[in-house]
Amino acid sequence: MPLIQRMSAVLEAARFGHFITAVILVNAVTLGLETSPYVMARVGGIVHLIDEVCLTIFVLEILAKLIVSRHRFFLSGWNVFDFLIVGIALVPGAQGLSVLRALRILRVLRVISEDVRLDASTVAARACLLAPSVTRIVRALAKRGFISSVRDVSDKRRTVLQLTEAGDAFLEKVSPESAEIFAKLRRTVGAERWEQLATLLSDIRSDIQATDTDQSDAKP
Repeated sequence: MPLIQRMSAVLEAARFGHFITAVILVNAVTLGLETSPYVMARVGGIVHLIDEVCLTIFVLEILAKLIVSRHRFFLSGWNVFDFLIVGIALVPGAQGLSVLRALRILRVLRVISEDVRLDASTVAARACLLAPSVTRIVRALAKRGFISSVRDVSDKRRTVLQLTEAGDAFLEKVSPESAEIFAKLRRTVGAERWEQLATLLSDIRSDIQATDTDQSDAKP
């Protein structure tokens, strides 16, 4: 099997998804520990080392996705999001912003909250996540009582996901915090550069989609 196909298989594997989720959670914990003077005074070196290892893993993940998907990598808004987070985390003085990667777990809740008649495959498409990742996240959220699975009233063969009261309360609670994190990211980058980057990425996405359309029209 060619190298790129092997890399693609690894990226899509459930085990790899579990591993990345675990690294995200560990990274979130270390970033929280960095705010404690008591902890940093005693084990600060270890905390920073763990944070650097997590960042290295994130960089390797992004590089692998770029190699496998090439220019199509930027067609996914969430790929661009992760790319920005990892890039900014590499900038001196921007420590702590990599915690934004933990927000990927909230994508599923956000998508489900916007439409109560979605199945898992539709959630995966709208959240720009691989189906195995969504399956794992849905299972974890259901275990915590944040979402539930019910039969679609219009099609009994179809199972749809819906937000529970606990899930709705959790989403409402964390929304202001996630908005503040996003605002911090924007302030770090700067409003002007942020708009320039957004415009550039939008142009790249449009160019790629136009190229794909032209190639499809050219096929006999």
